[in-house]
Amino acid sequence: MNQRDTARALADYYGTATTGHGRYAARFGSTTRASTTVFTHPDWLDLDCPLVPAHDRLMLSTVTPDDHQPMNEESAGRAAQRLAEALALGNRMVNMPLYRLLDVGVQRHQLGGSVGVTNFVGYVVTMDLLEGELVDALTTGQPISPGTLPLRDAYLPDLPSVLDVSGRMCAGGTLALTAIARPADPFRGEADYLLLVQERSGHVINAARRLAVIPKGFHQPLTDYRADAQIGSTLRREMEEELFGRDDIDTGVVRWSPSAGVGSPKSP
Repeated sequence: MNQRDTARALADYYGTATTGHGRYAARFGSTTRASTTVFTHPDWLDLDCPLVPAHDRLMLSTVTPDDHQPMNEESAGRAAQRLAEALALGNRMVNMPLYRLLDVGVQRHQLGGSVGVTNFVGYVVTMDLLEGELVDALTTGQPISPGTLPLRDAYLPDLPSVLDVSGRMCAGGTLALTAIARPADPFRGEADYLLLVQERSGHVINAARRLAVIPKGFHQPLTDYRADAQIGSTLRREMEEELFGRDDIDTGVVRWSPSAGVGSPKSP
């Protein structure tokens, strides 16, 4: 099972979009093509948008979480299994606030929209389980189509639900690729770029032990809920942590006390 298989499976599940949206893809050289699972639209590409306050305009709408996802027997069982796995690893989960997207307002030179606030544990036991469910199905050779993935069928069943960001829990992380220009070198060759990629820790909740770009982290408020809503705020924080040695404060690295109930705030 590889990235190509995952992208193809999601294409089979959701079918062809009639709204102009699609999955992000890229070509390398004359023959190599890479297709991703990133859902996008032509109007969201090539924005030429510096991540500074004049252009990074994601705004806070509300700080009152009101997005608790209803659970049926299947989804409740998967949520309990996720928490049991955390217990088995001896981790203590920190239930901190997490931004959720409510509206998308992207245009050239501007990254806009609005966010609210949800909680980390609510995300971990619902939407964050969808990737693992898909990977498990692909690993066992299960056909991928509506009706075969119980969690995805419940939380993200079709393209209208994908686009309805205010009607679902649309939360998670931000990421960027850091490319550092290097001059020509007599041993290395012509001028090129150094691309920063890391193997994620086995103790993170999301994408453990997988290769990831730097910076990558959960988009969440720290001190100023309004100012921290800007995407650049999270990216700069992650750069400080992952490249310059700042103490890790991201909720992706978790420790969970068995005495803490789901949703109970704990100090990191």
